[in-house]
Order: sequence, then C-alpha cells, then structure tokens
Amino acid sequence: MIPTGLMEKFQITRLGAQDDAEIAAFAASLEEEQRAPFLPEVIERHRIAIAEENRVVSLVRDVELVAIVIEQGTRVAVPIPYPTVHVRGTRRREGIGTALIKRILEAARDAGCEAIAASVAAKDTTLANCLTRLGFRHTETLLKMETPLISVETGLDSLVDIQAWDASKSDWSEQISNLYNVHFSTRGNIPSITAEKMICAAKEAGARFLVALDRKTERLVGYADWYDGGMVNSIVVRKRWGGRGVAEALVNRVKHDVGASGGEKLTSFVSTRNAASIRLHRVAGAVEVDQLHTYKHALRPVA
Repeated sequence: MIPTGLMEKFQITRLGAQDDAEIAAFAASLEEEQRAPFLPEVIERHRIAIAEENRVVSLVRDVELVAIVIEQGTRVAVPIPYPTVHVRGTRRREGIGTALIKRILEAARDAGCEAIAASVAAKDTTLANCLTRLGFRHTETLLKMETPLISVETGLDSLVDIQAWDASKSDWSEQISNLYNVHFSTRGNIPSITAEKMICAAKEAGARFLVALDRKTERLVGYADWYDGGMVNSIVVRKRWGGRGVAEALVNRVKHDVGASGGEKLTSFVSTRNAASIRLHRVAGAVEVDQLHTYKHALRPVA
C-alpha cells in the first residue's frame, strides 16, 4: 500500500472520521457513474473494512482533496492487488494519477507482489494511454451487461438446490475455492486462492454467495457471487454440469434476491472470450451497455 506522508507537493493521509464533508465535495466533482465508492453508506463500509485490516483508503491533498486511493488491506494477502485511483474531476491532466500509480507500483514491488491490475472504462483513453506508458499491458476486454428484472422464471433448478452460502460450512468454502481455482487460475492471469483468503476477500468486498448443490449427493456443483445493487461478480459451474440448467438456476435465484431487496437490474462484466456466459446473459435478457478493459503490470522484487 502507498505510504503516508509527502509525495512531491501533496500530503497523503489515511481516511479519518473528520473527512466526510470533504469526500462528499470530492465525489460531486466526479461523473455520476464514478461516485458510487463515495456514497455515505459505502464510506461506512470502507471504515468497517479498515478496522478489520481488509482495506486501506488514502486521501491525497494540496490545498484541497485531489485524489482518493483504495487498496486491499494487510489481511487480504493477494499476490495481484487491484487498487483504484480516483482523481478530482477538476484536477485531471495534472499528472496526479500518474504520480500515484508510480507510487503504488513502487510500494507493491517492495511488498513482493507479483503484479498490479487495473480496470479502465472503454471511453477513458487518457487513463489507458497513461497505464500503457507506465508498462501496463492490456489483458482482457469485458462487456458490461445489464439484465432488467422484469420477471423471474421458476422451475429451472430441478436438478440442483440453490442455497445461500454459509461460511461456517468449511466444506462449501473449500469446494468454492477449488472451483474458482480450476475455472480462473488455470488460465494463467489470476493466481489461485485458499478458502480462508476467499472468505476474507468476500467479507471485505461485501459479497454474497449462492451455491448450487446436487440434489442427490449434496455436492457443490456451482456458485454465484454478487453485491448489493445487483452487481454480479461471477457465475461458475463444474464443467461436467454444463448445459444442465445450473447457471440458469443461479441467475434466476440472484434475480429473485436482488429484486426482493429492491433492485431493478443485474449488472455483470463478461469476458469477450467467454461465449457461453455471453449467451447465458442474453438469454436472461441482458444487453451490452459498455465495455471495460483490464490491464496488468508485472513486477519483480527489488534486489
């Protein structure tokens, strides 16, 4: 994580109890779709995660608050951190983001991280060009897809039982992490994760998990995780269970739960390489509304 103290003419501090009004003014300078991390209820979740050492929020000031950096905390020991840098709308193109990204890379390298990852909206060519100049390479394009909650079908889960994840059931956590590792880490871009780290990361991010259990054996054959507001992170099904309605059953239950909590749509980011997931979302009524590019910067420990 970036250290506190001076960075050129800027002062870096950690989020404090007295910063709410300044953060609200900062958020007002951003485009509407960029304000979500700074809503009062989200700031409160940041503080809870900070207290549990799952998150670090740094404020960057000169005469005003010019940037906010959100990073994983010391208890989220992932080899590829995914920090986010938000620069005040009226202070972009001053080199502030570039200086912060360099500081993040330096701190991550000193901490022995394998790499740093970042996401960029398709329209933000300025940030994309900045990351490229700093040595990041484009790794993937994601489609932002939205599914309106017009109706929720029934009868799709005849082969499986969909249940909310119970963290006390260690066998579920082990099976979810194993399934995650088979589905994601074997592709080379994402490191494997233990069940303990997955639980910690899920708690830090406020994720909700659903599991699909084989009705006959009660074995976990798939899972989905999502966040408040209907943001779907992933839907994963065991390969031999593909084409048997498990993913559809998970989507159906997520739609039900999001609708029951007052949500109006699901939002998902789907890799352009994942044709099956794109088909699944389109069958569920999803439409593409934007694209997101992911970048990664490989690091080498300083000798």
